Parts: sequence; structure tokens; C-alpha cells
Amino acid sequence: MSARILVVDDSASMRQMVAFALTSAGFSVEEAED
Repeated sequence: MSARILVVDDSASMRQMVAFALTSAGFSVEEAED
């Protein structure tokens, strides 16, 4: 089971970039807008 990480930022492109990097590293990622 992978760790879950919540990515919160105003910028959708920043959230997507961080989420992509974390997902590629094997984490489960949830995104939310600030």
C-alpha cells in the first residue's frame, strides 16, 4: 500500500506537475484547490 499525499495549490498546472512527479514515485495523490 502506497502513502497518500494531498497536493493543494491555487494553480492547476502546479498541482498537476507535483501530482505527476509524486505518482511517478509511487505515491497515491489527491488534489485540491486552495
